[in-house]
Amino acid sequence: MRENLRTSRYRNGEDIPVIEEDSLWLSTSAGAFSFYTNDPDQDTLEGMLYNHFAISDNRGLCPTGWHVPTDDEWTTLQEYISRGDREGGALKDTLGWDFPNAGAANLMGYRARAAGFRAATGGFGGQGIHGFWWSATQADPGKAWTRQLNYASTSMFRNANFLLFGMSVRCVKD
Repeated sequence: MRENLRTSRYRNGEDIPVIEEDSLWLSTSAGAFSFYTNDPDQDTLEGMLYNHFAISDNRGLCPTGWHVPTDDEWTTLQEYISRGDREGGALKDTLGWDFPNAGAANLMGYRARAAGFRAATGGFGGQGIHGFWWSATQADPGKAWTRQLNYASTSMFRNANFLLFGMSVRCVKD
């Protein structure tokens, strides 16, 4: 997809709970999403922030014919676009990032935006600075693999993040 996922329903039509309160975000073990700073207007360009429980839910987060990419699929994309350490710039949109937005070229039409994140504790951060995207692959108990882009770097970073984090999702065609 050329934008971050913006759905409040699983593939089967059931609602994904939206959680605003930090204490509820921290204590959930079920799929949930939020808007950055709990502001629904953030959805327009940046999409929604999902915890990993929503990604691994068997009701399906992505639309029919699409899926959340695995860590291996992210690695394949990263290797395909790699030019030294510039793969992040090839994906970054020229808009939506703080200065200097290093290497932003949007060569792939991916239009990656710095949507920020929601921490496991419920707080928000990083909008304009970081973009994080989930993979469907768990790294170890309690964590899953993600990819990160940063306003000051041309690289793409692979991280293992807590399942409670709220991050963006891009779906891949089956």
